[in-house]
Amino acid sequence: MPPVLDTNLLIDTLSGHPSNGMYLKRYASEPAAITVINKYEFVRGILTSNLAESRKKGLLDFIDSLTVYELTSNTAMYCAEVYSKLKGHGSPLGELDTLILGICIENHQDLVTSDSGFQPAAGLLDIHIEIIRR
Repeated sequence: MPPVLDTNLLIDTLSGHPSNGMYLKRYASEPAAITVINKYEFVRGILTSNLAESRKKGLLDFIDSLTVYELTSNTAMYCAEVYSKLKGHGSPLGELDTLILGICIENHQDLVTSDSGFQPAAGLLDIHIEIIRR
């Protein structure tokens, strides 16, 4: 099963960033996965962009084709644990990133991102986080 792709990785890949395209080829035979938070961030960016309407529609169709892990009532406990562990080590993340990690942990999914801000979480949480270097 493919890992969850962070929003920045999706954006970089769709804009043709070379390092991310190579990574995604490893998972080309499987549908990608995201969290509902990543979907929100991606769709928000599309809707507020100056892209042509046909390009927006294509991107929205693409995001709708992905597996989406939802935010549930149970997720709140995982997210609170993530926040608590990271804050206790002086490395809290933003709220949306905390929610993404909680959803990944709840669903036993790895996370792939190009955001080095996740580095402190990689060693503190029960989750594999792969950080793609730009």
